[in-house]
Amino acid sequence: MKILVLIAFFSFGYLFGQKTISDTIKISRLSDNQVKEMIQRCWSNIKNTIYYGEYYEGIKFGCSKYETFLDSNNLELGPVLIMKTELNTKILSYEITEQETIQINQIYQLVSPYELILMEENNIKNGTVISTKTEKTGDFYTSTFSDGLNIKKDTLREFSYSLNEDWAQWLFGIDTIYKINTVLEATNNMDFENHKTYSSQTKLIKREKKLINGVNHFYITTNYSDNLGETRLDISDEYLTIVETKIGDYSHRFEPKEVAMNLEANQDLFFNCIIPVDYDFCRIVPRYDSLGYSKVLFEFEIDENPFDTTLNQRFYAANGKIIFEMNTECPYISIASKQEILDNLKETNFYPINDSFIINIAKEATKGAKTKRKKVDMLIKYVHNYIKYSKDDYSQHFISVYDIIRTKNGVCSDFAELFTVLARSIGIPCKTVGGYALDPNDGYLCGHAWNEVEIDGKWYGVDPTWNFWLPSYYHFKESNADLSCKELNNILLKLKSITFLNGKTINYD
Repeated sequence: MKILVLIAFFSFGYLFGQKTISDTIKISRLSDNQVKEMIQRCWSNIKNTIYYGEYYEGIKFGCSKYETFLDSNNLELGPVLIMKTELNTKILSYEITEQETIQINQIYQLVSPYELILMEENNIKNGTVISTKTEKTGDFYTSTFSDGLNIKKDTLREFSYSLNEDWAQWLFGIDTIYKINTVLEATNNMDFENHKTYSSQTKLIKREKKLINGVNHFYITTNYSDNLGETRLDISDEYLTIVETKIGDYSHRFEPKEVAMNLEANQDLFFNCIIPVDYDFCRIVPRYDSLGYSKVLFEFEIDENPFDTTLNQRFYAANGKIIFEMNTECPYISIASKQEILDNLKETNFYPINDSFIINIAKEATKGAKTKRKKVDMLIKYVHNYIKYSKDDYSQHFISVYDIIRTKNGVCSDFAELFTVLARSIGIPCKTVGGYALDPNDGYLCGHAWNEVEIDGKWYGVDPTWNFWLPSYYHFKESNADLSCKELNNILLKLKSITFLNGKTINYD
């Protein structure tokens, strides 16, 4: 989960000293004098430590805290500004508890040129720590990545970053004089994972005054979006502190320490995120590896379609109804573009495909195979037999493929991720995909992960968790629609007809 920068630090309207004459303000960085004035004028309004509760559709799953303080007597670095963020989550999913901690530490100079000294993030899960760090060392910055087993270091000779860029995005504060609907475009935000800049747009929605416990409080509401795909609504108070952030069904709320740190889960998130399926289909469907049908038609009503049109599934309108068609003979194969093939052969921090250790595993697993299809077939069986499915120990859902290899335990996403890294390491374009899988006993579709591999310019589905090639009428690939659990629960896939391999069709009312 991406941690938000949760404090809108300063009241910038005073700094610019004049009204805007445009509805759009474009800014890449602040001047040194503006940063200095922010520190001198506004720092006394910042709370040293504040706490937040993290909620999804009203269900509390975590808490976070944000600490800020000045160190004017640092003997090693000189005067510095230190900002620390920590997010703790405790998620009950399928009656299994999963816990995770994310820590971010930032240090900046408090004198010109206000340079970044350290940006460090630690992701802690099941005893494994994945760390990324950007640090000023001499005239250059260094970037370090560590997953507890491997360490990767780079020298960033073209990289520079300071408070001038970091604070430029916080132009709107409670006391600004910019008019409602003014848009701020900050063009020099930093993506520290890739060390590339991105732009963001913040729209001033409203200012309001509320009487709380006999005291007037002032609030500002802004709408944020960026070209990395994040959108959110922020509400901040007169202390320039974010009171609440909303991202779809997720909300991040300012709370007293005791309230924020109470993580007693009262609902199971897994059972809130399922799609009901017609009982008739669940009652008659055979095993997932027994393809007795050639085509299945469902009828359903919903404003937004959660399923993708690819591989063996498609959607169309007929007689005023929305029809979902699944074909086990797979007539709708997805064509793989050249760029898709290149993208799904890349090495990433999570997919260390150039590691000789990974390559040797994949080569041993496919020993003797001459064709790409045969290699894929052997990899499916290898991963299926290598990992023990740990439904009763969901904490084995790791954040490093080395953890999966070391423990030989996991859930469907771990099967899929291990398959992806092994396939790519021997030159097979592969991606991990997600969607829903049928549980005919309980009558619903629940979250599932599998893979797609490129063969002869086309994408084919494989499921190493269940040990077979797709298509299957058990697998429902999801689209990019970001639907809430409530919207998913309101979908009902109603069985319309089944066509068997011999051509016989049975219709259902």
